[in-house]
Formats: sequence, structure tokens, C-alpha cells
Amino acid sequence: MTVAVRDRSILEDKHLKQSGFPESQRLTYEKYEEPPHLNRGGHILSPLVFMSPCSSESTSAFVTPLSDIRSESVSCSFESPLELPTVPESRKDKMGGANDLVASSLSSLEADEEPIQPLKSSSCLSAGRSSLSPSMHTASELPGCDSFEAKYRKMALPVVTLTTNSLEKKGCDSYELECLVSMKPPPIVNIASSTAKEQEMQSKVLVQCTTLLLSSVSNWEDCSCTLTTLGSLWLFDQLAISTNGKDWDTVCVFLFTNVMLLVGEDLGEVVGQIRVQEEICSINHSEQKLYLNLVNEALPELQIAHKSFLMLCKWNHYLNCAIQGVSNCPTSPFQITYNLWSLVPPELRPQESEQIYNAMEKDLYFTDDTINKISLPPPQLPLNLIVAVSLLNTTDQDNETYREGLVAYLQNVRNKLRAVDKLGLIFVGVDGSGTVSKGGSFIGCAEASWNGWDTILNELTVFSNVDYKMKPIFNSAYEEYLICFNKCEQLITFMPENSGCINRLIIINSNIYPDNLVPESIKFIIKAKLNSLLKYNNLTIELYRIGEEYPSETETIFSYLSSPIYNGDEVSLKLGSKLFRLDNFKQLIESFDFNIEHCYRSTNIPFVSLDISRSSETSDIICFKEVEVNGKMLELPETSNMLRIVNKNNFAFTEKNFLLKFKLRGIPNAPPNQYVDYPIVNYSCEWPDGKHNSRLLTRKFSNYSSESRSSLISNANTDILYSPLADLGNES
Repeated sequence: MTVAVRDRSILEDKHLKQSGFPESQRLTYEKYEEPPHLNRGGHILSPLVFMSPCSSESTSAFVTPLSDIRSESVSCSFESPLELPTVPESRKDKMGGANDLVASSLSSLEADEEPIQPLKSSSCLSAGRSSLSPSMHTASELPGCDSFEAKYRKMALPVVTLTTNSLEKKGCDSYELECLVSMKPPPIVNIASSTAKEQEMQSKVLVQCTTLLLSSVSNWEDCSCTLTTLGSLWLFDQLAISTNGKDWDTVCVFLFTNVMLLVGEDLGEVVGQIRVQEEICSINHSEQKLYLNLVNEALPELQIAHKSFLMLCKWNHYLNCAIQGVSNCPTSPFQITYNLWSLVPPELRPQESEQIYNAMEKDLYFTDDTINKISLPPPQLPLNLIVAVSLLNTTDQDNETYREGLVAYLQNVRNKLRAVDKLGLIFVGVDGSGTVSKGGSFIGCAEASWNGWDTILNELTVFSNVDYKMKPIFNSAYEEYLICFNKCEQLITFMPENSGCINRLIIINSNIYPDNLVPESIKFIIKAKLNSLLKYNNLTIELYRIGEEYPSETETIFSYLSSPIYNGDEVSLKLGSKLFRLDNFKQLIESFDFNIEHCYRSTNIPFVSLDISRSSETSDIICFKEVEVNGKMLELPETSNMLRIVNKNNFAFTEKNFLLKFKLRGIPNAPPNQYVDYPIVNYSCEWPDGKHNSRLLTRKFSNYSSESRSSLISNANTDILYSPLADLGNES
């Protein structure tokens, strides 16, 4: 079997013919031509720079020649990857016990086992399919099944569905129709952690493959790296490489902690080595290629190609981890390799190995579970966190105890943030100079590593809620909240302008105020200020109450966060704000630790916006009636033409479900004893970097039954199962 694409002319290596190699292990070659749409204008052609086997210098990125027939642009492969490379007879005596260990762990498959098929490049795909056994089916042959790549990309999208429920008669020619709205995060974020058994198997696989590599390669003496300098093995796959985008070779690529090794397909010799941290400047990722920008002037670039987008995503991710020195090796045995399971002893291969190989190389049938197992966790978005605290104390604690709890919490927040995250602080009750004030001040946004935070937290001072005349500075929690929202509106302008960030305002409230009469004007101002802040779709506001109960002010503010916003005939709902009650600062710290690990960092889409609009065909008889928010039904104006719902909490393993009710003035007529699909509403959704096209929600009506179940035209991903985590607190 050969490896390459496009041109199918076969070139046979005469040297191999003359060497007397068995026919079953003879290498064949096929010309590789780059697909036209991948050519890049102005590309600098540069040949590989090789070191002679007898030379002691190792200044180039590669160290040994690939072949004397490089001018023919060839690549090669074994007839079957399950015919494992063997150690040459001349080297067996030198290997001794190590070779016995390898031999014992590399038993071939039984004759009746179905082998994993050899690697095919994109041009060979159609030819490969023609020789499939009758029991195998390509994804396109299965009804309703997308290709592997298409399904993988679809699983990276959020899932939004609308389903109509019962139709209830409310009066003469008046009906009420229920609709269930479901909003789920992309299924791909629901990747579960590996089990202890899988991790043990992964360790054994890496040890066995490292041993195999060491025993098979015959030119270690020509390499500048040793087992110690290589580091730990992370992953390995069969990939195509080129230095100019035209001449391609297929090699086995092994990524270690410190070095990326390029090894011939027979594992006989190392054909290249790259020290990832010293020799790779950066990596560019296109649809079908990785471009490794190297420091070597003679070899400024190395291209890596594979037909699978997911394969390149994996290598791009872990190469960048290695470059940055991040100890982030694959945590799943299913990611170690996608197409070189032949190097893994059969007893250590996971059951899904053949399915993974066939899905990756042949686009054969696969399951959602397979995709989840081999997929990389989605990239974690930067978190811009604003924490608002009061430096005026009206609790039953003394000022020093209150300060200690506050500083411990803020230090913990800072310690949990990553290099890409930003922190901002709002201090209520003090001005910029730290003097007691009826206003507030803010600092940020800055990285958690900024050394100025140490000074700020060490010098933090808590005051009693009285001025120099011994009169209260604040008379209610509303005044504190108003300052928080005012300062947040100012501080948010200093945040990175990026819709791909997660912006969160956390307000800590623990003060106790007497039940004084509060002017309605301050409530009106607060509500207007909140509506202004909620226009930022990627800003979520969370309220944390420390105390035995929720004060009325906190409950009122939370109700404002979940209230509809009216703009002409459009109604908007911003979902995602939360209210928590905790007994003390210790619980506050524990709550933050849980949320940042399981919520904030499990979000790969900051928000999803769902637009539901009345259909022009039925707008005269169907209108919005009510929507469920926090378990309560809120009435909607009948004149509303569109309802916009923005969900800001797209955490892994969760989903948001709520009821939406429509009012019908009469029902459509249908022919006798027949059902007719009738349009209810149009709906579409979008998020920062994508959208679903508009869809139509319909319901079947007949002239003899108005209470039948509904019919739905909706998103296809309705068969995905979720295991929601228990939410903390209430959620709007």
C-alpha cells in the first residue's frame, strides 16, 4: 500500500528490489502533489539540510538523509501497519534483554482478527473504500450520518432546540400553546476525565512504544539527542512532511517533551530531529497543514500535512504546549495516536482503536462517544474578573476579622487565575486615596502576577460605617450596589475588547442595614444602570450574600438582573446571573474554587443568543404570552414581535430549559381527518464566532383534535445525553 495524494503513478525503489527484501515488506512509492488550494504564494523553497552519518556536527534541524530518491518526491509505507518493524539480525545481539522485552510485548494479531488498515492519504480515499469488507460502511452510506469531520465540527457548536407541548383551550376561540426551550453547550465540552485504568494503560503504551523505538532505530549514534534529552513520550502519528510544500515524505512523528523525532516508516532510522523549545519559533495552522517556523536559516520552515483537521488540531495543541514548556501531555490514551495503533501491542489497544483509525483515515462509521474520547478539550477562554467588596463594615464581626476574611478571599482569587486572565477590584466606601468616602474606587484590569497586588492587599484597611460626625455613610445596601454598578461601567472600558472573553462581575455583600425607607428613585437608577451593563452579552453578574438570610435589597437586585428589557416591539432576557448565600468567608472561598474549576473554565462559548420571532403567516392569531424565569412565569406584551434570549452560562454537563407560552386567537383549519403543519415561530441563534441559520417551529393541527402532540423542525443534535451538575444557588 502506498501513501500520497493526487498523482497515482507508482515508482518502485530499485535498491529495495536488489536487496532481496520479502515482497510483503517491500516499500513502494507514489508521487505526492500538493492540492492546488493549499499552495501559498511567495513561498521560499528550501531543501532539507542533512548531516552526513559520519559527521559529528549537528547544527541543522535534521540529522540523517531520507533517501537518495528525494528528487522524485516520494513517500512510502509498509504493506500493512500491523506488520511491525523488526530489529535487523545484525543488531539483535546488541539489544539483548531489551530486545526480548520488546519482542514479548509486540505479538501480532491472530489470523482471524481484522487488521487495522494502512494509512491512506486523501487521494487514495476512494480507492481504499472500494476494497472495504461488506461489514464496513462509510459514514455517507448510513442514513442521517455525517462524515467524521462534519460531525466533529457540529459537536463543537451549541445545541438549541424548541419543542411544542400541549395545546390548552382557555376560552371561546382562545388557546394556549406551551413550548419547551432547551439550550446546551457544545457536546464536545462534555469530555470526561480518563479513568485510572485508562491512565495505567496509557503509561504502559508509552513505555512499550519508547522501548520499540529505541530497539528499532539503527542510527542513534548519528543523533545529537539521548533518551535523557528526549524527555517523556507524549504522542506519535504517521504524517506527511515537506520543506517546500511540493515534495512530501510520509514519516512516523514522535513528540517527546523536548524533541520532535521524525522516523522512517519502518522505524529503521531517525530522519530528523527538532528541539521544540530551541528550534521552533511559532506554528501556523491552516485547514490541512501545520507550518513550523524554525530558527534554522537553512531550514526556515517545516510543513506537516494530514487530511484530518482533528489530527492537525491535536498536533498543533501539543506542539504549542511543548514549545511553552507546559507539562500538558495527553490525559487520554485515545489521544496518544490516531493512526499508528500498529505500534501498540494488541493487549494494550483500547477497544475503540480500530474505530478511531477507520474514522480518522477512512471516514467510516463512528459514534459520538468515539469523538468525545479522541477530541481535545476546547481551548479555555480568558477570564476577566471584577470583584467588588465593601471596605465599610456593618457586620457583627470586628473590622480586623472582617479584613482578614476579605484579604484571604482576594488572595485566593488571585492565586487561581492564569496568565491569560485579568483581575479588577472595586472598593466601596473609599476613594482613590483610601480615605473613607460615600463613593468608591477601582483598580485594574491587570494580570494576577502584577506585583502591585501585594501592596494593595497588604495595605487594605476596613472602616466602620460612620463619618467624622459619627453619622452613617451608607444607609442601605442599595447605595453599595449602585456604586458597584457605576464603577463596573467605568472599569469595563479597560477590559480587553474581545467577545471571546468571559467577563464576570462578582459582588460580595455581607453588611447589615436597618429597614429604612428607601427612595424609589435609587431603585429606578439601579435598574437603568443594570440594563446598560447587561447590554454586554459576555458580562455576567453574580451576587454573593454572606449571612444567615437574603436581605430584601439583594433579592430586589437579583430580580432586576432577570427582568425582561423592552425596546419597542423587542423583548430581551439576559440569563446567567446567579445569587448565592454563604455563611462565612471560608465557604465563599470554597464556592469560588468550585466555580472557577467547573464553571468558568468549562466554558468555551461566552454566550449564545436565541432570537424567536413571530411568523408572518400566523402573526395575526399567534402572539407571545409568558416566559419562565427562575421558576416563575413572566408576562410578555402581546405586541412583541421578537423575543431575544441570551444565555451566558454555557458550562459543561449543564443545560438550560425553560417554558415559553403562546396565545392563539383561534386555531387553523385543516382538511377532514388530516393533519397540517402550521408555522408557529421562526428562531435562530448565534454566538461570538458562529450562528445557526433561521429555522421554523411548526405544529400539526387537524379539524377534529386540537390536543395532539406536536411536530418539530429543529436542530439535529437532539440525541445527545447530558448529566447536569447540581447548580449552586438560583440561576436566571
